Amino acid sequence: MKEMKVDGKYTLIKVSEMLACTISENIRVNGLYDGRFTYQPIGKGKKRTFYLNMRDMLVLEGFEHPFTTDFEAVQKGESKTFIGNGKINLVGKVGIEEVRKHIEEYNLNPNALLKDVLYMGVPVFPELCPQYVREMAERSFN
Repeated sequence: MKEMKVDGKYTLIKVSEMLACTISENIRVNGLYDGRFTYQPIGKGKKRTFYLNMRDMLVLEGFEHPFTTDFEAVQKGESKTFIGNGKINLVGKVGIEEVRKHIEEYNLNPNALLKDVLYMGVPVFPELCPQYVREMAERSFN
């Protein structure tokens, strides 16, 4: 697994604590203090530095990915709904196998809850999900 570096550019994909929906944030790691990375969000007017607490989020290297969050798709007008289910909900125009390979290659967080990653409502890592989740996905999309 690759490691984070100071001055590296990363995308955080996590569940919002307020709406339980999936959000993403582009960041630049700017330091390492007391064994913890610090970062600044990329964007207009974003100057504060924060400690990076990776918990169960995806931390993807770079900014370009073949998918987006369902919440961002609504903001861009590409979708009319987002799901506030407390899972990482991704959408896009590629196959689920490509999404899985991308996450396996670019995710830097060994603590990410991969069982909670859904692509178009289907678990990306079904072998990590409880049996009932796999059965619901099969019924919904077959």
